[in-house]
Amino acid sequence: MISGIYSGAPAFHAESSDFTGNSDCSDTSKPYKREATLVSHRKVAPINRVTSNPKTGLERLKKFPTTELPRLLVDGCLLSREKGVEAYEKREPGCLKNLMAGWTFIVNSLKSLKAGEPPVITHEFLLTLHSIVAAHLERANAGHYISEQGAFYLVPLCHEKHNEIQLFDPAGLKEAEVIHKGQCNWYGEQDAMKKAKFQLRLHGEKGNIYIPITAQEIEVLIKHQDNPVVFHSCFRVLLMKYPGPLKAFYDDLLGSSSKGDSKKVLERREKALNKVSESVRKNVAAHIKSQTLCGEFIKDCISDILHRLNLAMNSDLVEEDFFRAVSCSIAKLELVHPFASVNGRTFTLLLQYLLLAHGYPPATLEMPELFSFHEREVMVNALKKGLESSEKLLSSSSPSSEELHNFKAVTADPSYFALCMAMTDIVGKFDFLDAKEEDIDSSSVTTEREFKLHHNSVLRRKNGSDLAAACRQSLMEGVDQSQHDMLNQINPNLKQGRLQSLMGVDLKQGACLKGINFSSGVTLNISQGQLLKGYDSFKNVEFERCDFSHLGWQTMSFEGSKLKDCLFSGASLSWEGIKNASFSFTDPGSRTFATTIELLVITALPSLKDFPDEVQRRKQHLKNCERIGVLSLSSDELKKSQEIVENSEKSAAAGAELMKGRV
Repeated sequence: MISGIYSGAPAFHAESSDFTGNSDCSDTSKPYKREATLVSHRKVAPINRVTSNPKTGLERLKKFPTTELPRLLVDGCLLSREKGVEAYEKREPGCLKNLMAGWTFIVNSLKSLKAGEPPVITHEFLLTLHSIVAAHLERANAGHYISEQGAFYLVPLCHEKHNEIQLFDPAGLKEAEVIHKGQCNWYGEQDAMKKAKFQLRLHGEKGNIYIPITAQEIEVLIKHQDNPVVFHSCFRVLLMKYPGPLKAFYDDLLGSSSKGDSKKVLERREKALNKVSESVRKNVAAHIKSQTLCGEFIKDCISDILHRLNLAMNSDLVEEDFFRAVSCSIAKLELVHPFASVNGRTFTLLLQYLLLAHGYPPATLEMPELFSFHEREVMVNALKKGLESSEKLLSSSSPSSEELHNFKAVTADPSYFALCMAMTDIVGKFDFLDAKEEDIDSSSVTTEREFKLHHNSVLRRKNGSDLAAACRQSLMEGVDQSQHDMLNQINPNLKQGRLQSLMGVDLKQGACLKGINFSSGVTLNISQGQLLKGYDSFKNVEFERCDFSHLGWQTMSFEGSKLKDCLFSGASLSWEGIKNASFSFTDPGSRTFATTIELLVITALPSLKDFPDEVQRRKQHLKNCERIGVLSLSSDELKKSQEIVENSEKSAAAGAELMKGRV
């Protein structure tokens, strides 16, 4: 991670920001410059100018860790709360598929940009993006702005997971009020009543109740939230605007405290006030009910926002001004809320497009809601933090997933890993076109398409065309024409190289893999032995000249499998993991057996000294293996293996240290 690149910049203020609609985020009078501009001065650091660089952005997207790709679809708070993506898809079937389609649109748009050519955002671009992302929702009227006379919608003040009033952002509300007032004055005094009205939403016993409120009133509630008496007094003033069941409920709650023993009235009243205060603070929704502009004005409003955004993108911007221009523009689009639904996802993808178009990685966002009704500095810092999170993921050398936003991929539901596989195609990881002829022999090619290898399929390392041919031949049954077409298309682009990782391979019983180097993070769907987390069970599968040495962080199972000349140096195996498996080694220099037996002994049990029968059983197993010719060992290797078995306590300690180091 490159620490501090996006953080620590000076704060900016209302008078210099375009977020109020009265001035611009940057000086757009200067012509666009392609070359970087440096200000040289003693003890003054060079100023970084932001220019269009889509190729670099796409390269950084391609390098994004496979197991972290779903973070570009689902925000960190949701992943943390739901431990994956299944619940999200269940609530809104088709949402993930269309989000991936939206990313495809973004990637293709980036490929059409040339270096130094600034991206231009048009109505057509926005409407097309929305039509893709919202295609699964009829109510969203995908690809069209709202046409009716203003629609109500809920804009979050913070993530729905954190719905306490102290997390509200009054500064953001004040800025939003200025924007809405400016927009409505734009279209004449007769439309002033149609400007966005803020309303506090509370969970009532019979549904949600809305109370008119201003940013200043919310600020008062936040200020006195720890003083139940003052808090209730302020809250009751709000309730006077809404003389309905909610007011009656809280009045009855306090009224009941004055009944009964007069000596305990104050005590009961204090408890009642605490209950009222707690109820309001905990049950108020972190949203503001707002109203869109009239349909006829939305396009004009969006035109103005896009015009200012495009001017900024075509200007000579320093990095800080670029972040302001992007975050402020996204926030204004969110506030106008031009679509009936799926506004947030549409504009988040637009944000990613603008970042990638200028050579940045995609931002890994924890709370995209920060880009609506929050003050400008909060939004800019959220953008910087999202970029720093991405830098951390890109620079990680860990073979397993990273902990980020209180979520780690290895804890996710099975659908998360399926999403990883699907996203690899979109971001361009399966791309052989960049390989040079002179680098073919030493190239390390990564394939991450989903291939289903049926009975007796063979996957070879010899050259890329064999890979495609084997996959195509194996797809004889139960596969639609589109998959056949896909394989035919990629076949000419394959080049000889070492297959470093296979993502999403579905191996049926009897499949044979030859010459494959399984890197850390490999995920395989194995019938009759599939494990949902890690996909590290290889049951009844044949392997020849396969290298598993990079899978040392996993405990693998090869029950019933046949392994010939396979390397396990540094791998983690259990004794039960090779039940009914056969190992054979024809390579005289093979280190496989000694390493394998060593690891079997030291990882199977905490200490073998308490299991003498187990030690004897393993000794006999070694002799049987040698006798039937399954294991081809030198005398030195066999002696070493037997010594390890006999010295069980020492081996157990070594195993504990070994596993400790891996974890």
